[in-house]
Amino acid sequence: MVKRVYPLVLALMVSATVLGQTANPTKLPEGRKPMAPAFSLTSLKGEKFESADLRGKVVVLNFWFTGCAPCVAEFRKLNGLVNKFKNKDVVFIAPTLDNETTLKLFLKEHKFKYHVVPNAGSLIVNTYKDGSGNVVFPTHIVINKEGEIAMRVTGAERIGDLRKAIARLADVQVAKAK
Repeated sequence: MVKRVYPLVLALMVSATVLGQTANPTKLPEGRKPMAPAFSLTSLKGEKFESADLRGKVVVLNFWFTGCAPCVAEFRKLNGLVNKFKNKDVVFIAPTLDNETTLKLFLKEHKFKYHVVPNAGSLIVNTYKDGSGNVVFPTHIVINKEGEIAMRVTGAERIGDLRKAIARLADVQVAKAK
């Protein structure tokens, strides 16, 4: 029995590996960026964010969770970005894996000016994986005014790159965020 099952398992593993490697993303025309997937989010404060309604604005998504030390460490600089682009057509949204209760307690101690969206694991995991299929925290996604993904920044310490991209897309003079 074992001898019969082994070839079947081996065949399935090889098929899955080969099929996985040959599945290529659709090639976009030169200079064209991928469209951001549609989303419908509600922040901790009850604010609704529909991707279609955000066209014409630059959207900055920050994927994070409360147990991610690098995510929390960059709050001060991210809050500086919110201040810098206040009164511009830029929307800062922070989908997180955490639930409302955890977030409310956490945010009492850690000021974060983004629109925080609880329970957004499915959006993060199923929609915005990196090219290898993994999710890296923190991850920042910048969506241009046409709804295209203009930039993806993974890991902390890339706030300068993020600031420049937002400024370019929002047509704002670049100055360092505090």
